[in-house]
Amino acid sequence: MILAGGETISVDELPEAQVEYYLDLPFKGAKERLIEDLERRYITEVLRNFKGNISRSAEHSGIDRRSLHRLLSKYQMDAHAVAK
Repeated sequence: MILAGGETISVDELPEAQVEYYLDLPFKGAKERLIEDLERRYITEVLRNFKGNISRSAEHSGIDRRSLHRLLSKYQMDAHAVAK
């Protein structure tokens, strides 16, 4: 978990190991990887909280079901497998 003082998380607020994980990439690639990592983790936790229920997970996340399905497909995730 990362705690930030505002709405934006700065590099200074990231654990050292996380920043180093992205340093092998140019900024744009590091940013894309960071966003993908966040999406995967967020989806996993939301689906776990709602026991794999896509409708409730999407509603809680503020996205529609199709968008959640697209993200699941993008990351080759199964909602029910993730929820276990």
